[in-house]
Amino acid sequence: MKKYIIIFCLLSFLPILTFAQSTTKGDFDTKEQKEQFTKYIVKPKMPKNLAFSFKKSTVTNVIQYLSDSTRRTYTRYLDTYFTYYAPGEETNGVTELNVSVDSLIWIFKRDGDSIYYDSQDDELIPPLNIEDYEESSVVLGRNFNYYYSPYWDFGRIDGNKLLMDRNYINDPLDGISDSKRNYFWNYRLSDENLSELVDVLKNLIPPDAIDTSMKRKVIFNYSTEEMAFTDTSSIVQLVYDNARVYTLKATISDLKPKRERTRIYGFGVFVDIIDCKGSGTYELDITPQGRTEGARGEFNFELLLRDRNEIIRETINEKVIYQLLKNYKI
Repeated sequence: MKKYIIIFCLLSFLPILTFAQSTTKGDFDTKEQKEQFTKYIVKPKMPKNLAFSFKKSTVTNVIQYLSDSTRRTYTRYLDTYFTYYAPGEETNGVTELNVSVDSLIWIFKRDGDSIYYDSQDDELIPPLNIEDYEESSVVLGRNFNYYYSPYWDFGRIDGNKLLMDRNYINDPLDGISDSKRNYFWNYRLSDENLSELVDVLKNLIPPDAIDTSMKRKVIFNYSTEEMAFTDTSSIVQLVYDNARVYTLKATISDLKPKRERTRIYGFGVFVDIIDCKGSGTYELDITPQGRTEGARGEFNFELLLRDRNEIIRETINEKVIYQLLKNYKI
């Protein structure tokens, strides 16, 4: 009798063992379960001497509300074409990129007027008398080195030519003496602004394999209209995966300015930033092979500013698209 009881118990326990073994192997009863638990390694690859040519397109709409009920608006369309490549292999996880800003197309609309310039059109004269064009074109033709850290966030920027340009701007004899122009030339050639231009990844790359259910917090930086913002608790998630592309999405809800003062359109002096609400989304596309295909984002800011006794409310809506145009061997 005891023998039969022991056999019965073993037979009863066998399905439990089978189930446990199946689960640890990663088998799934449904397609939905498999998709939920499948993890992906999402990493960029930048092989030595393989160039990546990008177009960065931004559409920026700005509205200013002044204390006397005056309303000022302008819209800028800016396409910036740049190329980078890795001159060597990674060193201790650090990736070095040689960057060149090749050309731009600029359109500025204000008060019913529209101004257009394409740096590739030899028949057009650069509208250097328009301050917004001068600001936007400071980066044109610049070359520098951009470094990604082992975690694929911003490391540093350097380059002999860039250093010479920065020194020239501030040269006491030959540099830019006008304080306003000196400021925006320095800003446009700063690490902050150059990183904003060419950093397609924007700290979205996960350190480990991920699935679509996983969320993580990251620091997200964004710059527009000569203002730099940061959100220390942006949420990043893998929202799309197939055989062609992985999409990482950042949801940014609390962008705050890094500085207390700024320069805004229509004012010849710095203004105080009293309050700011900033939010946005940013999506990054990377293939399973590690090629950065592009990105897209939209950001909104509500700023309360002060110039002495003048209170200004400014809203900014900016849409940005990075598009990989081509790859080629150097």
